[in-house]
Amino acid sequence: MSPTENLKREHEAISEVLNIMSRIADDIKAKRVFYTTDIDSIVDFLIVFWYNCHNQKEEQVFYPALVKAGIQTDDESIGDITHEHSMGRIYIREMCYSIENCKIGNSFSCERLVDSLNNYVNLLRFHIQKEEEVLFPKAGNALTEENLREISNQFEVIEEQTIGHSVHEHYFELLKQLKGQYTDVLPTVYKLEYAKELFYAS
Repeated sequence: MSPTENLKREHEAISEVLNIMSRIADDIKAKRVFYTTDIDSIVDFLIVFWYNCHNQKEEQVFYPALVKAGIQTDDESIGDITHEHSMGRIYIREMCYSIENCKIGNSFSCERLVDSLNNYVNLLRFHIQKEEEVLFPKAGNALTEENLREISNQFEVIEEQTIGHSVHEHYFELLKQLKGQYTDVLPTVYKLEYAKELFYAS
């Protein structure tokens, strides 16, 4: 599997989560019942799977390899995309703060939670689109076969050090559970069985 294919599969996993986050935000805004435990689980997924693993692959390995291959950091690609990672972390912190206050009955915090959920969803959808339509094609043109092999090897090391196979299985089950609870969320091309292939891909 090439590095960009690896990252795209993880994009597909997070896209499922983004759809569910959008649905939860709509439920809160419409004053329908929502479960803070689901948001806690999603935040855990974002921190462990997305930031500790996926973003490490990009920031520690993939982006530096692109810069070394001659892709500039001051264009619409790497510089802005790295900034978007930082913005995502800010929205995650806002979610965590708002969730805790929602649990004690602060209705204003629920409004803030809606904003942080929607801000995060919009940011990540735009971020993924930019990577796949702008940055990944540049990578395909700039990286050699040797570069690709080295990046893939380093991706495997990060996966094993940050999450490992047992945690992969945990998040696969989490996605399956959330998908079952939110069966009417907008579908994506991502499929649950495809997720399991992702989590156990070598």
